[in-house]
Amino acid sequence: MTLFDRDLFEIWRWILAVACSVYAIVVTIRWLAGWLTYLGEPQRERALMRRYIVLHLLRLRGGHFQSELMRIVAYGTGIVVVYWLHEFI
Repeated sequence: MTLFDRDLFEIWRWILAVACSVYAIVVTIRWLAGWLTYLGEPQRERALMRRYIVLHLLRLRGGHFQSELMRIVAYGTGIVVVYWLHEFI
């Protein structure tokens, strides 16, 4: 099956998904680069902010974070399994 054998709406959805994904990645990288530049300045206030951020990252509770992450992975796996079963039924 070639690209031209598909429905026009399916091609449009694929192009839109790729464009939105690339846009989200570019915006996220620019946002992160902006924050890293801002926090990288050698001013006293920025140094305090860096220490504050590091402190809160170190205080992050691994158990709670791990349980939430495992729940997200389980829900994602469930969605993939349902989609996979939908393709074969």
